[in-house]
Amino acid sequence: MIYDYIDDLVEAIKAEAPYQDFIAAKQKVTEDPQLTKELNTMQRLLDEKEDLSKYQSYISLDEINEKIKAQKQVLQSFPAMIDYQNALYTLNKQLEELSQITFGGISEELIIGRIGKIYARHSRSV
Repeated sequence: MIYDYIDDLVEAIKAEAPYQDFIAAKQKVTEDPQLTKELNTMQRLLDEKEDLSKYQSYISLDEINEKIKAQKQVLQSFPAMIDYQNALYTLNKQLEELSQITFGGISEELIIGRIGKIYARHSRSV
């Protein structure tokens, strides 16, 4: 059945270096107590921004946006965070390539990604 092939594909992806590198980088992030603290601070700021955005017609979000920007810089000072982001990017790139191959092999009409959908919508209307 097709689901068995998908299970095999998932297992093959997990065995590949990009996934293994991602898991190792993620582990380093979770093992660093200072980085975990800074990530929690970032999440708190993002939650606060979400709460405040309900009132954005009445208040300015500039202050919270500046705090978030500063917190991003703090997070970027951790080598483990940079490694994690690079590993995540590499894994996502591999998954995108696999999606392109899979859907491209089914039909050229299956266009992946937002720009592709916009192009497909435009080409149908012309």
